[in-house]
Amino acid sequence: MIEWPSVIQENRRSQFAVVSSDLLPTVYDMLGAKPKDDRPLDGISVLPFLHGNVDSRNNTIHWAFSVNANFSGKYNVSAAGDHYKIMTVYNNDEIQSHQLYDLWDDIGETVDLTEKYSNISDHLLMEVKKWRASVINSVNNVGCLNMPLQ
Repeated sequence: MIEWPSVIQENRRSQFAVVSSDLLPTVYDMLGAKPKDDRPLDGISVLPFLHGNVDSRNNTIHWAFSVNANFSGKYNVSAAGDHYKIMTVYNNDEIQSHQLYDLWDDIGETVDLTEKYSNISDHLLMEVKKWRASVINSVNNVGCLNMPLQ
């Protein structure tokens, strides 16, 4: 829930997904500022949405869980767009398994659509791989953590 009387229409409702990684890009956008280095930002500015200029996210949200400090062993990486979500299980650097779900028609994520929509699945798998590589690059080359990742 967001309240900003001079910008956001009262009692406005939306399905626009906002995540915590959107906070920094939004603040930069509000201030007309830019990051001082070329570190990639995971989120997006939601200012255009708040102003009512867009009604869908049109980019992928990524997250990882059960990850240790060096992305080794078994862990999960997921990506969700406006309509579909892919969940992957990594074992070290390899994807061990993945499932594709329809976020509109299967909120409980019970039907794996990987085979039915292989083009969507392949696209989101590429998004997961690019995001994971970006995270590892940020840690190793920009110094987000005190230790390099594999």
